[in-house]
Amino acid sequence: MKTINTLKRAYNLTEQVSVQNLINNRINTKKGWENVKVTKEVIEQIAEQLSELIGGHGRTKATTYNNIINKRPQHWGLDRVFLEKTNSTYILRYCAGQDYPYEIKTIRNYIKNI
Repeated sequence: MKTINTLKRAYNLTEQVSVQNLINNRINTKKGWENVKVTKEVIEQIAEQLSELIGGHGRTKATTYNNIINKRPQHWGLDRVFLEKTNSTYILRYCAGQDYPYEIKTIRNYIKNI
């Protein structure tokens, strides 16, 4: 089983990886779906970036951060947040549908209230 100990490693193992895949410790490689071990540090990085991405006031961001780490949310919106490389950094980006504000609010409210 491969260990993902950096966002760079996750990015390099597959052509496209979503936050939901990383939370579930599964990625799709050239060999197909594989189980991986995502370290606590990577989950913390994901939680930090995702809580900023979905927004809210300070308490909301803190709650979503903690819920991502401790409750491992399962939501369709997390399948639309992808890890991307920009210059030399690895960031999370949301692939919006037709109504970006509504979608982000829905994801934020779900994660905040689980």
